[in-house]
Amino acid sequence: MKHDFLCVGFAKCGTTTLYHILSQHKDIYLPAIKEPYFYYSKGYNWYINRYYDKTTDKKLVGEINPAIAMAVSSKTPSQIAKRLYDDFGKDIKLIFIMRNPVDKLFSWYACALEYGWIYEKPSDNALKGKTFSQGFAEYIDGRFTHDGNLENVKLNLGDNPRVYYELEGNYHAFITGMLEYFPMEQMKFVVLEELIRDPDSIFKDILAFLGIEEDPALDYKQRANEGDRCAGSGLSVILTKAWKRIMLLYHKHGKFHSYERCRRMMEFDLKMEKLLSVPRSDFTKMTQETRTLLQNYYREDKNKLAELLGKDLNKLWYE
Repeated sequence: MKHDFLCVGFAKCGTTTLYHILSQHKDIYLPAIKEPYFYYSKGYNWYINRYYDKTTDKKLVGEINPAIAMAVSSKTPSQIAKRLYDDFGKDIKLIFIMRNPVDKLFSWYACALEYGWIYEKPSDNALKGKTFSQGFAEYIDGRFTHDGNLENVKLNLGDNPRVYYELEGNYHAFITGMLEYFPMEQMKFVVLEELIRDPDSIFKDILAFLGIEEDPALDYKQRANEGDRCAGSGLSVILTKAWKRIMLLYHKHGKFHSYERCRRMMEFDLKMEKLLSVPRSDFTKMTQETRTLLQNYYREDKNKLAELLGKDLNKLWYE
């Protein structure tokens, strides 16, 4: 089993949609579980035996796993890149899918609330008595320092930060770490806003990058994991966190039996998430003050990314 490509990031940028579409391609093998447990601490051989069939007749083997980029909470980008280089080889192709980092963080907040990752008190994650927008604004105020003009913004993680979602929006910093080990020609950069606008063209570019023919059976207009669920109560948060601990044990200590069995387990996990949450009814937008603060925080990295990609991100994201 030799990998041909990895989509290493970024979370809440369309990786689930990318997975569902590419997994239907007749010549592409992706693991039945979309996001395998990142193997950094357990070793590459464990990972291959845990998630993959020993052989496949597909032309390409790949993985869509934003957990790799999420490892910036504990590893530097260059450390992650070296591990990928050592284990997957120098010829592996890398896909990065990105979106406006401000909107990405807003979406991440919704996901983290559902899983009970934001606040210590479970019921606080249900945001009773406040709108989604108000909760996000308060959360951001506690994570950043800035001057009176919302400039000179700095991330204040503290001595023992609970979450690192903000770091994942520094795309240029992560990609620069990858470039220490992999050349630009082995990287494909996808911008979610362009993918939504013209999915047929973008997916054709992705398949061309992978060196594989188009599959007319694919529906490029699918969308998945749109953040339309939320925690209904403190109890639902407690139960969701308990279920996620069980799933973590399954990922760390379970064994690979068959592709179909892994797929059924993934489907069951999604059903449990739906059972333990409720449809989201509050879609209040981010306050302009919070948006301005975050735009100022990400602006330097965004401008460096635009220069690296040769793309006008001001038109796609913000000035």
